Amino acid sequence: MSKRIVQAGLLLLSILGAGGRLAAQESALSNFEVKLRGGFTQGNLYTDLGTQAMMGVALGTSVPLARGRLVLDLGFEYFPGKDFDRMPTSGTFYCNPAAPSTTYNGQPVRIAINSGAYGSADMRKNRFQGFNLRAGYRDRLAASWDWQAGLALDDYTATEEVSGTLYPITNATALTGIANPAAGGKPYYESLSVTNQKTKLGLGAFAGVTTRLTDEIRLEFNVRSVSYTRLTYQPFTYTGQAPATLQTTRRGFTFELSLGMSL
Repeated sequence: MSKRIVQAGLLLLSILGAGGRLAAQESALSNFEVKLRGGFTQGNLYTDLGTQAMMGVALGTSVPLARGRLVLDLGFEYFPGKDFDRMPTSGTFYCNPAAPSTTYNGQPVRIAINSGAYGSADMRKNRFQGFNLRAGYRDRLAASWDWQAGLALDDYTATEEVSGTLYPITNATALTGIANPAAGGKPYYESLSVTNQKTKLGLGAFAGVTTRLTDEIRLEFNVRSVSYTRLTYQPFTYTGQAPATLQTTRRGFTFELSLGMSL
C-alpha cells in the first residue's frame, strides 16, 4: 500500500508541477520545493508515544487557480517513541497458568512487581512512520502571509516493541511463586520478546499559514489531525487466553514547522 501511495503521489506531483510551470505568473520561481519538517505531538499521539518529537521530509508543488493555489505534498514522517513500563502496580488480579483462573490454592493471583527473585517488568515502546499525501488550498491572508488547509492520506506503520518477564505470585509479602505443571513444578514465568507491526491508511487534515522568507525559501506552520493505529500486546498472564495483539484506531495532533527550499 505504501508503494502505491508513493507512486500516486509522485505522478500527481509531476502532472501538477508541469501544469504549474506552464501557468505560473512568477516564472522566475521553481514550482517544486523540498520541505524539512519538525514539530511536536499532542493528545493521543503524545500519550501513546511518550515523547513529543516528530520529523519528516516532503516534496511539494502548487498550481495557480482562478483564485488561490492548489497545493500538493508527498512526504515521509517519523514519530519516535519512548520506553515505558506498562505493567499495573496495584488493584488488579491476574491469571493462574495452571487452571486458568484468578486464584491459586485459594489465594488471589497477582503479578510480582518487586525487584528480586520474582521481580517483573513489561517494557513497551511505540513508534510510527510512513508516507503522507496532502492536498489543499492556499490563498492570501495578509501582505506577505498565506493561509492553507486541506486533507491528508496517512499511510503509517505502527510498531510496538515488547520485552520483559512476568512472574505471577500468590503472596505479595513472601513472593510465593506459582508452580508450572509443564515445567516439573518450577515457578511459572512468561517471557516477553515481541515486535508487532501494522500498516493502515487513515484520513487526516491540516491547516496553517505560510510565508516566503526569500524567493527560494518558504516557511510553513501547520496544525494537523493524524489518524494512526495503536497496537497493544496482551500476554497470556494478563488474561488467561492465548496471547493476542489488539488494534485500536486513534487520532492525535501535531504542531509542525516546515522549511521549504525551491528546486
